[in-house]
Amino acid sequence: MSAQSLAQGGDRLVRRLDAGRDDPGRRPQRVDHGAQLVHEARPVALPSRVLARLAIKPVAYRSAHDSATRLLYLTPRSGYMSIYGMQLDAPGSGRPVVKGERSAQFESFHPFASRVDVHHQFAAFTSKYLERDALFIWDLDRGKVVGRYEFPELISILSPAWAPDGRSIVFSGLAVSGTSDLYRLHLPDGRLEPLTRDRFQDLDPSFSPDGAAVVFASDRTPFGSTGGLNLFLLDLATDSVRYLTYGDWRDEAPRWASNGRIYFSSDRSGVFDIYSVDSTGAGRQETETLTGAFEEIWLEIWS
Repeated sequence: MSAQSLAQGGDRLVRRLDAGRDDPGRRPQRVDHGAQLVHEARPVALPSRVLARLAIKPVAYRSAHDSATRLLYLTPRSGYMSIYGMQLDAPGSGRPVVKGERSAQFESFHPFASRVDVHHQFAAFTSKYLERDALFIWDLDRGKVVGRYEFPELISILSPAWAPDGRSIVFSGLAVSGTSDLYRLHLPDGRLEPLTRDRFQDLDPSFSPDGAAVVFASDRTPFGSTGGLNLFLLDLATDSVRYLTYGDWRDEAPRWASNGRIYFSSDRSGVFDIYSVDSTGAGRQETETLTGAFEEIWLEIWS
């Protein structure tokens, strides 16, 4: 079995081979300090290829019916923002899966703020529905909505992410009060559980492979007032939050991969590139591009 990292955008991939370190400490409100340093090393060039153009926020999954690796992504290719699907080994073969912007049900997919996630044959995504957002579950096999969840206390719902066991979904929600926190939707009863309750902006959650923790991006640092974002780890058993990265930059869109590493995009070098850290915060730079790399996904490829 081999594995590779796929990123949206960029013109050249290189891998950094050395790791940083973190410096744990404490802060109020059950949050631990951690300073993330990413050191540079001589890059090793890696090949890359274009899979789809005008593709935004891709997600990879494997069909339950065969061993093919497939991608879902948002794209305005048809003139309307829609969700497309394709096989990984068939570049350019994308076809519409969910057509957007042509009905009240899928009025807007928030393509630059929210992503799609897949568990088995079920895709979770959000769309503006009437006056506020709704969370949809789409059966990829049957090509239809099998779940729609709306919450009167939430105006916006962004970036849903499945738990590994498929029994819950975590997402970022904007409340009527104006606060942006993390929430967990328990299935199938639809119970909504707030995970964070504070004045900070919490975004793009992703479960750990064992389902015990959630990584997310947040402005809960001294750099947040000027637009800085860092990564944080939420322990679901204790509700404790600790730093994974710390600095005056924007660390965005973390995804916890099956290899145990957390991949994310960051502008710490002046251009957005892909970086990764482990659960202790030790990390490395994964790409170096001239035009930027965003929305990475980790692919496991079985030969």
